Amino acid sequence: MFEKEAEEWWNNKYRPSLYDNVSEVWQDGAEFGYNKANEWHYVKDGDLPKEFDKPYLCKVNSHFEVGYFMAYKEQPWHFDEYYLDNEDVIAWKEIVLPKEIKEK
Repeated sequence: MFEKEAEEWWNNKYRPSLYDNVSEVWQDGAEFGYNKANEWHYVKDGDLPKEFDKPYLCKVNSHFEVGYFMAYKEQPWHFDEYYLDNEDVIAWKEIVLPKEIKEK
């Protein structure tokens, strides 16, 4: 998902010419990646996950938990052995794990 967004950002927002400063291109790309990695979605704004049964890092009241967004409307968030509704979950973000580097 991030790769697709990064490609769209490159093609639509910032397609440098040969005359652009290369260090500025790297700086802008690094800032874009950092911002995407730290992007929180707020439930109060109606911003809910699009994918079900996938782990998300969630801000629940005064702590953080890893939970799953379920297809149930009454209590859509599942944490270990209990369920919560959207009012209990303040914000969520995707968990992006690094890809395995294969040795040559």
